[in-house]
Parts: sequence; structure tokens; C-alpha cells
Amino acid sequence: MTFAILALLLRVILFVIATGLLIWFRDVFNRGQRCGLGLVGGSSILTLAVIADFHKTGTPFDDWGGALLSLGMILFFGFTMQRYYGHMINNKRAVRDAERWKAQRGK
Repeated sequence: MTFAILALLLRVILFVIATGLLIWFRDVFNRGQRCGLGLVGGSSILTLAVIADFHKTGTPFDDWGGALLSLGMILFFGFTMQRYYGHMINNKRAVRDAERWKAQRGK
């Protein structure tokens, strides 16, 4: 019972963080990251009913609530990884171009 209450509290915190990120830092994320965060925030609310079902009667969200949360996290982290990889490639290209430019100038 204590872990269920902790899980409920953590899901509410996850919802607040995902919603805050989407509201205040929308322009920082690309479309895929925003989509993932939206799924994380929405599905964390959906899974509250699954966690709070202490009598194990079943909720309509039992089957797909957690899967939607996982999909949101996969989208967010996947697009974040893609973005960081692109930055890494562009940084390496900039260093290579700068060294080539310096070599042309005799430095």
C-alpha cells in the first residue's frame, strides 16, 4: 500500500514536470520530443487509475496505459538522442573545417 501511494505521487510529479516542460520550454524541443512529452504527461494521468485500483477490479486503462507511457518515453529519449547525435556530428565538422581553415592560413 505504501509503494502504491509513492507510485501515485511519483506519477503526479511526472505529470507536472512533463506539463511544465511543454508549457515553459516548448521552443527548446523538436516535434518528436514534444510528442513524447505529451504522451508521458497524458499517460501518467491515465495510469493513476491503474495504480489506485487497490481492490483489483480492473480499469479500462490496465492494458494500454503503461504502454502509452513507455511509448512516450521512447519517443522523447529517441528524438533527444537523435538531436544530440546531430549536434555531435556538426561539432566535429566545425572543428575539422576550422583546422582546415587554419592550415590554409599557415597556422
